[in-house]
Amino acid sequence: MLIDMHTHSYYSDGDYSPAKVVLLAKNRNVSTLSITDHDALGASLYFLKNPILIPSGMEIIPGIEITGKIPNGPVHILGYGFDVYNKELNDAMKLQAQKRKNALLDVYNYIKTEYDICFSDDEINEVINSERSMGKTDLAKLLIKYRKVETVSEAFSKYLNKAHVMTKGNFDKGLPFQECLELILNAGGIPVLAHPKTLKLEKLEFLRLLEEMKDCGLKGIEVYHSIHTLSDINYYLEIANKYNFLVSGGSDFHGNIAKPNIKFGVTCKDKDIVLEGLSIVDELRIGSYKVLKKSAGLKL
Repeated sequence: MLIDMHTHSYYSDGDYSPAKVVLLAKNRNVSTLSITDHDALGASLYFLKNPILIPSGMEIIPGIEITGKIPNGPVHILGYGFDVYNKELNDAMKLQAQKRKNALLDVYNYIKTEYDICFSDDEINEVINSERSMGKTDLAKLLIKYRKVETVSEAFSKYLNKAHVMTKGNFDKGLPFQECLELILNAGGIPVLAHPKTLKLEKLEFLRLLEEMKDCGLKGIEVYHSIHTLSDINYYLEIANKYNFLVSGGSDFHGNIAKPNIKFGVTCKDKDIVLEGLSIVDELRIGSYKVLKKSAGLKL
Protein backbone atom coordinates (compact mmCIF):
# COMPACT_ATOMS: atom_id res chain seq x y z
CA MET A 1 0.00 0.00 0.00
CA LEU A 2 1.44 3.33 -1.11
CA ILE A 3 1.65 6.86 0.30
CA ASP A 4 0.97 10.05 -1.68
CA MET A 5 1.13 13.25 0.34
CA HIS A 6 0.81 15.78 -2.50
CA THR A 7 -2.27 15.77 -4.76
CA HIS A 8 -4.84 18.29 -5.96
CA SER A 9 -8.59 18.34 -6.56
CA TYR A 10 -10.87 20.77 -8.36
CA TYR A 11 -10.93 22.93 -5.23
CA SER A 12 -7.76 24.41 -6.72
CA ASP A 13 -6.19 23.52 -10.09
CA GLY A 14 -6.86 19.78 -10.20
CA ASP A 15 -9.30 18.16 -12.62
CA TYR A 16 -11.38 16.00 -10.30
CA SER A 17 -13.61 16.16 -7.26
CA PRO A 18 -12.11 15.07 -3.93
CA ALA A 19 -14.21 11.89 -4.03
CA LYS A 20 -12.87 10.96 -7.46
CA VAL A 21 -9.28 11.77 -6.47
CA VAL A 22 -9.61 9.36 -3.55
CA LEU A 23 -11.13 6.60 -5.68
CA LEU A 24 -8.45 7.00 -8.36
CA ALA A 25 -5.78 6.90 -5.67
CA LYS A 26 -7.32 3.77 -4.15
CA ASN A 27 -7.26 2.11 -7.57
CA ARG A 28 -3.54 2.90 -7.74
CA ASN A 29 -3.04 1.11 -4.41
CA VAL A 30 -2.61 4.33 -2.39
CA SER A 31 -3.76 3.86 1.20
CA THR A 32 -2.47 7.11 2.76
CA LEU A 33 -3.41 10.25 0.87
CA SER A 34 -3.39 14.00 1.35
CA ILE A 35 -5.18 16.40 -1.00
CA THR A 36 -3.12 19.58 -0.77
CA ASP A 37 -5.05 22.14 -2.79
CA HIS A 38 -3.54 25.58 -3.32
CA ASP A 39 -4.77 27.98 -0.63
CA ALA A 40 -7.97 25.95 -0.25
CA LEU A 41 -9.50 23.79 2.48
CA GLY A 42 -12.49 22.47 0.55
CA ALA A 43 -11.24 18.90 0.03
CA SER A 44 -10.40 18.35 3.69
CA LEU A 45 -13.71 19.85 4.77
CA TYR A 46 -15.46 17.58 2.27
CA PHE A 47 -14.24 14.39 3.96
CA LEU A 48 -14.85 15.74 7.45
CA LYS A 49 -18.48 16.27 6.46
CA ASN A 50 -18.72 13.00 4.51
CA PRO A 51 -16.52 10.41 6.27
CA ILE A 52 -18.57 7.62 4.73
CA LEU A 53 -16.95 8.48 1.38
CA ILE A 54 -13.50 7.53 2.66
CA PRO A 55 -12.79 4.04 1.26
CA SER A 56 -12.30 1.27 3.77
CA GLY A 57 -8.68 0.84 4.79
CA MET A 58 -7.70 4.30 3.58
CA GLU A 59 -6.60 7.29 5.63
CA ILE A 60 -6.98 10.88 4.47
CA ILE A 61 -4.67 13.45 6.02
CA PRO A 62 -5.99 17.03 5.93
CA GLY A 63 -3.65 19.02 3.70
CA ILE A 64 -3.06 22.34 2.01
CA GLU A 65 -0.40 24.02 -0.14
CA ILE A 66 -0.11 27.68 0.81
CA THR A 67 1.40 30.11 -1.65
CA GLY A 68 4.20 32.01 0.05
CA LYS A 69 6.95 34.36 -0.97
CA ILE A 70 10.65 34.81 -0.38
CA PRO A 71 12.84 37.64 -1.71
CA ASN A 72 13.66 35.57 -4.81
CA GLY A 73 10.07 34.75 -5.69
CA PRO A 74 7.29 32.32 -4.76
CA VAL A 75 7.61 29.41 -2.35
CA HIS A 76 5.02 26.78 -1.50
CA ILE A 77 4.46 25.50 2.03
CA LEU A 78 2.53 22.26 2.57
CA GLY A 79 0.52 21.81 5.75
CA TYR A 80 -0.66 18.48 7.20
CA GLY A 81 -2.84 17.19 10.01
CA PHE A 82 -4.18 20.59 11.10
CA ASP A 83 -7.57 21.63 12.45
CA VAL A 84 -9.51 22.27 9.25
CA TYR A 85 -11.94 24.53 11.11
CA ASN A 86 -9.24 26.81 12.51
CA LYS A 87 -10.62 30.35 12.13
CA GLU A 88 -7.30 32.10 11.52
CA LEU A 89 -6.38 29.69 8.73
CA ASN A 90 -9.83 29.85 7.13
CA ASP A 91 -9.91 33.64 7.21
CA ALA A 92 -6.45 33.85 5.64
CA MET A 93 -7.38 31.42 2.86
CA LYS A 94 -10.60 33.30 2.09
CA LEU A 95 -8.54 36.45 1.66
CA GLN A 96 -6.06 34.58 -0.51
CA ALA A 97 -8.91 33.28 -2.66
CA GLN A 98 -10.20 36.80 -3.26
CA LYS A 99 -6.74 38.01 -4.21
CA ARG A 100 -6.43 35.10 -6.62
CA LYS A 101 -9.73 35.97 -8.28
CA ASN A 102 -8.81 39.64 -8.65
CA ALA A 103 -5.46 38.74 -10.18
CA LEU A 104 -7.07 36.12 -12.41
CA LEU A 105 -9.47 38.72 -13.78
CA ASP A 106 -6.48 40.94 -14.55
CA VAL A 107 -4.96 38.09 -16.56
CA TYR A 108 -8.24 37.45 -18.37
CA ASN A 109 -8.70 41.12 -19.23
CA TYR A 110 -5.18 41.16 -20.65
CA ILE A 111 -5.72 38.20 -23.00
CA LYS A 112 -9.15 39.59 -23.88
CA THR A 113 -7.62 42.92 -24.93
CA GLU A 114 -4.36 41.61 -26.38
CA TYR A 115 -5.68 38.57 -28.25
CA ASP A 116 -9.41 39.32 -28.62
CA ILE A 117 -10.34 36.13 -26.75
CA CYS A 118 -13.62 36.30 -24.87
CA PHE A 119 -15.28 33.73 -22.63
CA SER A 120 -18.97 33.68 -21.75
CA ASP A 121 -20.35 35.77 -18.90
CA ASP A 122 -21.37 32.56 -17.09
CA GLU A 123 -17.83 31.24 -17.24
CA ILE A 124 -16.34 34.46 -15.91
CA ASN A 125 -19.00 34.68 -13.19
CA GLU A 126 -18.00 31.18 -12.11
CA VAL A 127 -14.46 32.46 -11.62
CA ILE A 128 -15.70 35.40 -9.55
CA ASN A 129 -18.23 33.51 -7.45
CA SER A 130 -16.65 30.08 -7.09
CA GLU A 131 -15.84 28.68 -3.66
CA ARG A 132 -12.81 27.03 -5.23
CA SER A 133 -9.31 28.50 -5.26
CA MET A 134 -9.29 29.51 -8.91
CA GLY A 135 -6.02 29.77 -10.84
CA LYS A 136 -4.49 30.34 -14.23
CA THR A 137 -5.04 26.65 -14.99
CA ASP A 138 -8.78 27.40 -15.02
CA LEU A 139 -8.18 29.94 -17.80
CA ALA A 140 -5.99 27.38 -19.57
CA LYS A 141 -8.88 24.90 -19.53
CA LEU A 142 -11.18 27.53 -21.02
CA LEU A 143 -8.62 28.21 -23.75
CA ILE A 144 -8.69 24.48 -24.51
CA LYS A 145 -12.49 24.49 -24.52
CA TYR A 146 -12.52 27.38 -27.00
CA ARG A 147 -9.94 25.55 -29.15
CA LYS A 148 -7.32 28.24 -28.84
CA VAL A 149 -4.83 25.64 -27.62
CA GLU A 150 -4.68 21.88 -27.20
CA THR A 151 -2.96 21.54 -23.84
CA VAL A 152 -2.52 23.40 -20.57
CA SER A 153 1.20 23.79 -21.19
CA GLU A 154 0.50 25.34 -24.59
CA ALA A 155 -1.95 27.77 -22.98
CA PHE A 156 0.72 28.93 -20.59
CA SER A 157 3.45 29.27 -23.20
CA LYS A 158 1.22 30.97 -25.78
CA TYR A 159 -0.89 33.26 -23.60
CA LEU A 160 -0.77 33.00 -19.83
CA ASN A 161 2.93 33.38 -19.06
CA LYS A 162 3.08 36.71 -20.89
CA ALA A 163 -0.23 37.83 -19.37
CA HIS A 164 1.11 36.95 -15.92
CA VAL A 165 4.19 39.11 -16.46
CA MET A 166 2.27 41.99 -18.02
CA THR A 167 -0.19 42.08 -15.11
CA LYS A 168 2.77 42.24 -12.68
CA GLY A 169 2.40 38.66 -11.48
CA ASN A 170 0.20 39.58 -8.52
CA PHE A 171 -1.35 36.12 -8.70
CA ASP A 172 1.63 34.27 -7.26
CA LYS A 173 2.97 36.69 -4.67
CA GLY A 174 1.28 34.96 -1.77
CA LEU A 175 1.95 35.46 1.92
CA PRO A 176 5.32 35.96 3.60
CA PHE A 177 6.64 32.45 4.26
CA GLN A 178 6.80 33.24 7.99
CA GLU A 179 3.04 33.79 7.97
CA CYS A 180 2.45 30.55 6.05
CA LEU A 181 4.36 28.60 8.69
CA GLU A 182 2.62 30.38 11.54
CA LEU A 183 -0.84 29.68 10.12
CA ILE A 184 -0.16 25.95 9.87
CA LEU A 185 1.50 25.70 13.27
CA ASN A 186 -1.25 27.68 15.01
CA ALA A 187 -3.82 25.34 13.45
CA GLY A 188 -2.00 22.39 15.02
CA GLY A 189 -0.40 21.12 11.81
CA ILE A 190 2.99 20.24 10.39
CA PRO A 191 4.52 22.67 7.84
CA VAL A 192 6.67 21.21 5.06
CA LEU A 193 8.65 22.87 2.27
CA ALA A 194 7.17 21.75 -1.07
CA HIS A 195 9.24 20.65 -4.10
CA PRO A 196 12.43 22.52 -3.10
CA LYS A 197 13.90 22.09 -6.58
CA THR A 198 11.49 24.70 -7.93
CA LEU A 199 13.17 27.39 -5.83
CA LYS A 200 16.18 27.41 -8.17
CA LEU A 201 18.45 28.84 -5.49
CA GLU A 202 22.20 28.49 -5.24
CA LYS A 203 23.24 25.98 -2.58
CA LEU A 204 24.28 28.56 0.03
CA GLU A 205 21.13 30.63 -0.56
CA PHE A 206 19.01 27.50 -0.18
CA LEU A 207 20.69 26.48 3.06
CA ARG A 208 20.33 29.98 4.51
CA LEU A 209 16.64 29.94 3.62
CA LEU A 210 16.17 26.52 5.24
CA GLU A 211 17.84 27.69 8.44
CA GLU A 212 15.58 30.75 8.56
CA MET A 213 12.51 28.62 7.87
CA LYS A 214 13.52 26.12 10.55
CA ASP A 215 13.86 28.97 13.05
CA CYS A 216 10.31 30.00 12.10
CA GLY A 217 8.89 26.51 12.62
CA LEU A 218 9.43 24.50 9.41
CA LYS A 219 9.21 20.80 10.37
CA GLY A 220 9.74 18.93 7.12
CA ILE A 221 10.88 18.87 3.52
CA GLU A 222 9.33 17.24 0.45
CA VAL A 223 12.19 14.95 -0.52
CA TYR A 224 10.24 12.84 -3.02
CA HIS A 225 8.44 14.61 -5.88
CA SER A 226 7.69 13.91 -9.52
CA ILE A 227 10.15 16.60 -10.72
CA HIS A 228 13.00 15.43 -8.46
CA THR A 229 15.71 13.24 -9.96
CA LEU A 230 17.30 10.45 -7.96
CA SER A 231 20.27 12.76 -7.41
CA ASP A 232 17.93 15.47 -6.09
CA ILE A 233 16.29 12.99 -3.75
CA ASN A 234 19.59 11.84 -2.30
CA TYR A 235 20.60 15.47 -1.74
CA TYR A 236 17.33 16.37 0.01
CA LEU A 237 17.59 13.25 2.17
CA GLU A 238 20.98 14.54 3.33
CA ILE A 239 19.39 17.92 4.04
CA ALA A 240 16.58 16.28 6.02
CA ASN A 241 19.09 14.39 8.13
CA LYS A 242 21.26 17.47 8.66
CA TYR A 243 18.38 19.67 9.85
CA ASN A 244 16.36 16.90 11.51
CA PHE A 245 13.44 17.49 9.15
CA LEU A 246 10.56 15.08 8.67
CA VAL A 247 10.61 13.52 5.20
CA SER A 248 7.57 13.87 2.97
CA GLY A 249 6.80 13.05 -0.63
CA GLY A 250 4.10 12.91 -3.25
CA SER A 251 3.27 12.92 -6.92
CA ASP A 252 1.72 16.40 -7.26
CA PHE A 253 -1.12 14.70 -9.13
CA HIS A 254 -3.56 17.10 -10.81
CA GLY A 255 -5.30 14.98 -13.44
CA ASN A 256 -5.22 14.23 -17.15
CA ILE A 257 -5.73 17.82 -18.29
CA ALA A 258 -3.71 19.91 -15.87
CA LYS A 259 -0.69 17.56 -15.59
CA PRO A 260 -1.32 14.56 -17.83
CA ASN A 261 2.07 12.93 -17.27
CA ILE A 262 1.82 12.76 -13.47
CA LYS A 263 0.28 9.65 -11.92
CA PHE A 264 -0.36 8.73 -8.28
CA GLY A 265 2.73 7.38 -6.59
CA VAL A 266 5.16 8.96 -9.10
CA THR A 267 7.69 10.50 -6.73
CA CYS A 268 10.87 10.59 -8.81
CA LYS A 269 11.52 11.88 -12.32
CA ASP A 270 13.92 9.17 -13.54
CA LYS A 271 13.33 6.09 -11.37
CA ASP A 272 10.34 4.20 -9.97
CA ILE A 273 10.34 4.80 -6.23
CA VAL A 274 7.51 3.35 -4.18
CA LEU A 275 6.71 5.23 -0.98
CA GLU A 276 5.55 2.72 1.62
CA GLY A 277 6.79 4.67 4.62
CA LEU A 278 7.60 8.30 5.43
CA SER A 279 8.66 9.86 8.70
CA ILE A 280 6.01 12.57 8.37
CA VAL A 281 3.26 9.95 8.17
CA ASP A 282 4.66 8.18 11.24
CA GLU A 283 4.65 11.51 13.10
CA LEU A 284 1.08 12.26 12.04
CA ARG A 285 -0.12 8.86 13.23
CA ILE A 286 1.45 9.02 16.67
CA GLY A 287 0.94 12.73 17.38
CA SER A 288 -2.18 14.73 18.17
CA TYR A 289 -2.81 15.48 14.51
CA LYS A 290 -5.89 14.98 12.37
CA VAL A 291 -6.03 11.78 10.32
CA LEU A 292 -9.40 10.91 8.79
CA LYS A 293 -10.65 7.33 8.53
CA LYS A 294 -14.10 5.98 7.83
CA SER A 295 -14.04 3.88 10.97
CA ALA A 296 -13.34 6.92 13.11
CA GLY A 297 -16.08 9.04 11.55
CA LEU A 298 -14.01 11.96 12.80
CA LYS A 299 -15.73 15.25 13.48
CA LEU A 300 -13.77 18.32 14.53
